[in-house]
Amino acid sequence: MSPKKRPWSIVLDHAAVATREPEKLKRVLAILGLDDAGSEAVASQGVVTHFLRPAASEPAVEILEVTDPLGVVGKYLDKKGAGIHHLSFMVSDLDALTAELRAQGVRLTYDTAKPGAHRTRVNFIHPESTGGILIEVSEKAL
Repeated sequence: MSPKKRPWSIVLDHAAVATREPEKLKRVLAILGLDDAGSEAVASQGVVTHFLRPAASEPAVEILEVTDPLGVVGKYLDKKGAGIHHLSFMVSDLDALTAELRAQGVRLTYDTAKPGAHRTRVNFIHPESTGGILIEVSEKAL
């Protein structure tokens, strides 16, 4: 069976990890050889994101540091504890992808894409549609 042609390209961008002790995780990942690729506050999510990459062209680990304990990630940590929060895929046409997801009955978190870290537009595929895994889809903003 040949893969279906799609009007967008897609690559794994990062795996996001929620923890209340980001400095401990950053230290160990640095020892492993991951380089600091920058940090950025994302007020709408109540976090500071810290990106670490093994190489510039490789997928990153994103550490989610909670700045708002009542925000989405703070509540996630209260409920589930530290661990993988979501997988993120970078796509070339977020609008086309989200239209296809909706057409296929997949539940999205937002009606329209929101600003994300590193000048991106993001939306999330609700865990209800994936068997419990939160998936972020993002696109570089123009």
